Amino acid sequence: MLRARLAELLEEHFPDPREDKRPSLAIYGSVARREATTRSDVDLLLVLPDRVLPSAAEVEQLVADLHHHVPAWTGNYAHVHLTSRTDLVSASRADDPIVRSWLEDADTVIGTDVRHLMKEEA
Repeated sequence: MLRARLAELLEEHFPDPREDKRPSLAIYGSVARREATTRSDVDLLLVLPDRVLPSAAEVEQLVADLHHHVPAWTGNYAHVHLTSRTDLVSASRADDPIVRSWLEDADTVIGTDVRHLMKEEA
């Protein structure tokens, strides 16, 4: 149910279905691995498109809504990691430790799969 609600929320904020205009959203960490407890954060990776960047206000509102709705839906705090496609590729190439977590357990809810995005050319 969380996946469906997250997808609906992202579609409300970014209704254009074109890949170059919509962010990708993935769940990672203990929730994605199905190891979460009542004390676990809901870790979310929000990847913004590079070609047609949403306005800062649009992004801030989405993040605020995620921080508001996820605890209401789950009882757990939402941790949102915000990045761009270019920065995601750079982090992957630099072997940033968080990237390993995304590669192992990221569950893309909506948008282009984050594992695919990590392999794109910057």
